[in-house]
Amino acid sequence: MKPEDIHWLDEEQTEEPEEMPEETEESEEEKEEEVSQPSDSAAPSRKKPKLWIIILIFFVAAVAVFFLSGGYDRFFGGEKARTLTQATDPIDYAADSFTHIRPFEGMAINAGIDGVKVYKTNGEMLWDQPYTMTTPYLCVSGPYAAVADLGERHILLLNKDGLVSDITTESTLLYCTVNPTGCTAVIMENAGSNILAVYDKDGNVLVRRVTYSDLDGIPVSIAINDDATSMATSYAIYTETSLRSAVTLFNLTDTAADSIDRIAGNYNYTDTLVTDLCYMDDMLFVVGDNKLAGIRTSGNTAEVWSEDLSYQITSFGFGDDYLAVHLGSGLIGVAGEPENDFLIIGQDGSHRLEQKTADFRSVWVSNDTAIVQDGFDYTALNKNGEALWSMKAETGMQLWSLTDKLAFGNTGSALQFFKVVTTDEEVNS
Repeated sequence: MKPEDIHWLDEEQTEEPEEMPEETEESEEEKEEEVSQPSDSAAPSRKKPKLWIIILIFFVAAVAVFFLSGGYDRFFGGEKARTLTQATDPIDYAADSFTHIRPFEGMAINAGIDGVKVYKTNGEMLWDQPYTMTTPYLCVSGPYAAVADLGERHILLLNKDGLVSDITTESTLLYCTVNPTGCTAVIMENAGSNILAVYDKDGNVLVRRVTYSDLDGIPVSIAINDDATSMATSYAIYTETSLRSAVTLFNLTDTAADSIDRIAGNYNYTDTLVTDLCYMDDMLFVVGDNKLAGIRTSGNTAEVWSEDLSYQITSFGFGDDYLAVHLGSGLIGVAGEPENDFLIIGQDGSHRLEQKTADFRSVWVSNDTAIVQDGFDYTALNKNGEALWSMKAETGMQLWSLTDKLAFGNTGSALQFFKVVTTDEEVNS
């Protein structure tokens, strides 16, 4: 439409006035009759409004209703508060201190003394793998789960379809971990010595190293990275007057070399017991009883950062690129409570969150989500410490995130699935 074609509502067409005929005398009756009847030659009326103007008026009215009804707040305002609501009936199991339940491929895996079971989020059991173990220990990484019988010589490697391999180790198991490619790394105890080994998903030995307590110390932890190209170990070395931890990195890409020749770096931490190691991309996260550190694992390895702690670590969990940790009572010589007892620490050592809790108990990390238990209140946080949802429970439980919309809790005798909803949805359900 051209601009000259647009006519506004108050615009009238005008024409040159026609010459009026001379008035003639009329009777009063004729005049009255003319007034009472409409004339075809009435004054020109206003033009009807254009269709687009009518549409514009309706649009403005609709926008006004949208704002006044709260639609703007619903769609563009801050996110509504979210919580958990029951998704399935509880799944009961025999209560014992050996059962471990963890997230696994968007489901829940339950490993006890008589077997391992996987449950779908609708509460249905996907499969059941029977076995008999004295002290089952469950570890999960990506698509693989490993169940090791500590104190014995038995490991089951599993994926979402069931059993992948059944491994019999050469000696008694002390510790086991698994990586996303199905490689398991173990610490074994032998007469007068310790054996470190890495198995591939078919149970073949990739690495084997023998150490001796009186020379090398006592093995505490072992870890392998995602593609099984690097391994790290932690040993505690005691003397009559001192304690130190030795963290050693190994390059596993040189398969022809002896285990000694594969050493990529050694790092010593005096007066510290390093209990946990975790690979995060190119960084090894080191967790000690009074120290945290990050070691670059590729090329020329190096300690990139370290932090001394003044308070005991009471609970922690690893995310994809962070550590969520709770601090408890002070170490020797430190009085009072920490100013902030819950921290999220990035793999570069930065503090993404520092927070004070009222009645903290535990933290669990899965789906790159940290769930903090503060009494019977549970809050889910993302890697930057931003709250995702919260729930007030009637009983204590381990609570794990499965997806952005699902979670499950373990009370010690029952497994319960939950769905994430807005507080409005919970009220209306």
